[in-house]
Amino acid sequence: MTGGAGVLDTARVQHVLDMHDHEARAKLFEVMKEDVFRLRYAETRETERARTTARWMRLAELGLWDHTVSDGGSRRAKMRYDANVECMALLDHSLEVKTGVHYGLFGATITKLGTPEQAARYAPLIESLQMVGCFGLTELGHGSNVRGIETTAAYDADSGVFVLNTPSESAQKYWIGAAAETARWCAVFAQLHVGGKARGVHALLVQIRRDDTTSIVPEAAAINARIGGEPMPGITIADCGDKVGLQGVDNGRLWFDNVAVPRENLLSRFATVDESGTYSTSLRSVDELFARQLGALTGGRVSIAVGAINQSKLGLTIAVRYALSRRAFGPPSASEVPLMFYQSHQLRLMPALAATYVMALGGNRLKQLYWDCSNGVSKQVHVLSSGFKALFTWHMRDCLQQCREACGGQGYKSENRIAPVKNDHDVMMTFEGDNSVLLQQVARSLLAEHAAAAFSRAESAKSRRSADAASKYSSGLVELGVPVSSKAIEKLVRAVHSVNVNRDSCDTKLASFLSHAFQARTAILLDRLARRLRAAMATQQSGFESWNDCLELASQASRAYVDLLLFEWFQSEMAGHNPDTDVCSSLDSSSRSIVRRCGTLYGLEIATSNPLFLQLRVFSPEQAEQLSTLRIAGASSLSAHAEALVAAFGVPEHLSGPIAGDWLTHNSRAKL
Repeated sequence: MTGGAGVLDTARVQHVLDMHDHEARAKLFEVMKEDVFRLRYAETRETERARTTARWMRLAELGLWDHTVSDGGSRRAKMRYDANVECMALLDHSLEVKTGVHYGLFGATITKLGTPEQAARYAPLIESLQMVGCFGLTELGHGSNVRGIETTAAYDADSGVFVLNTPSESAQKYWIGAAAETARWCAVFAQLHVGGKARGVHALLVQIRRDDTTSIVPEAAAINARIGGEPMPGITIADCGDKVGLQGVDNGRLWFDNVAVPRENLLSRFATVDESGTYSTSLRSVDELFARQLGALTGGRVSIAVGAINQSKLGLTIAVRYALSRRAFGPPSASEVPLMFYQSHQLRLMPALAATYVMALGGNRLKQLYWDCSNGVSKQVHVLSSGFKALFTWHMRDCLQQCREACGGQGYKSENRIAPVKNDHDVMMTFEGDNSVLLQQVARSLLAEHAAAAFSRAESAKSRRSADAASKYSSGLVELGVPVSSKAIEKLVRAVHSVNVNRDSCDTKLASFLSHAFQARTAILLDRLARRLRAAMATQQSGFESWNDCLELASQASRAYVDLLLFEWFQSEMAGHNPDTDVCSSLDSSSRSIVRRCGTLYGLEIATSNPLFLQLRVFSPEQAEQLSTLRIAGASSLSAHAEALVAAFGVPEHLSGPIAGDWLTHNSRAKL
């Protein structure tokens, strides 16, 4: 492996990691020096909610979201919106979520599911906060299983309205961000019934609070934002109450009792109901319509995945800087040494730092794919955002916990940020899709592409069409070098076993070995998943029961696939194969060499921490021992550049914790 020599150009690396809107980010961070944005802790729930709203109104006053909804389908608007969200997230997750619900979920639902006329009518009102909204999907009894929601919207042809009802307590809308106190409108998802026939889940624009009151929030009133008010007739609103974190978001509950919703308020881009009660849709199937109805969630998952990595950057910046300045123990009759000197500390933080770099570049590439979706959301972005959201948020959870522990008692102190940030973001594992369920969705896509690739290989000599059978799938298994036949898998495993990995292995050789090992793990798990599912189906179990018997394998296969994809994408970025980012030419050779070591350590960490590589005999016990030695050496090598690597994350000093700076002066008696 390459040694620890070289210098990292932090400015260039930060430019690569931020990728876009550099000047706008810098300006927004300057705005966050204003008193309303000053970091505060241990406030009451009421105070925190009021402060979150005040921060939102201040940013709205500055025009931060102008044209991000009305022009939300354009690449430029998406880029600007993402830059705003990423900066806000480093300050206050409640602010990020509350604004994200209004612009990114409520607003995007109207622009994606509404007709062009509906979008043109409502988008300016959403941007100006004349219509403050929320996103009414989740119910007390239904979260991930959106198809099973119970809220009903039945069309009454005599009156020309939809009648909205909550038929049971489990059907109450639950965890609806901004519903408890703030929003006056809601994009409500309900089971549509027209002419006595069920038409599946559709979205309707519903006013939940009266407009005949002036906002009592001073900051909102100052810019004529319409916030709060009494519930509309037939609507009951309640607060979800105290939470572990995100106290600045007023999550609420909603019940509907024969609420009349104008026919024109059905978001009708893909399905319409005319005055007489005739239902029509431009889409070919119920499944396609259902997927379109949830289009806004994909953009949310992209933001969550990227946001999770940004929180990892924040935690690592604080923990690494503290580890370089805090000293403990040392040789006899010598000074104490920094915490980062210790191998145990290096192995705590450096693998997490390496993974954060790999995932940051992967997240940037995912954003580019999302930005390029001009007409809805592609299957590829849906699959990737599901897998990335799961693995990135789990990484964030584990990374922040390591950072918290690595800072000892100081890591437990609120003003040092790591602990409250971890609490606030714990919800990321479950909102907008439970991670385990999302990985099952990834596995279904992988199975479909695996089957198509296997069929294509077997039948390509007979049919030109079958040779292209896998092209409609989006996981990219073939492009990633994942074999589908037993012979090809065995050949790949033999190739992995033939490699001698040791301290003298160059980065290129080691990266090639890890790539092949990741390909083999993915191939074996997918092959086993396909075989097990076929065997279960052959026993005449239902498809539901058969799939349930395979869920552990499905999760393992999905994780293996995402690990492989991230590793390959990273290698591609470092080789200059992505013209949209051109990381290779953006960095000098020294910086490129140091960043490349992050990819190597990331691969080593996965290979040594996951028992499946040995269980599946992807590599030998001897190779596993060699990889473990290389992991330790890689962490040591990277620790020499830890300060520069976290500096390149670009976390502003006023958004960091005191222990990331002069913590002695901060805690001095003179400060009392």
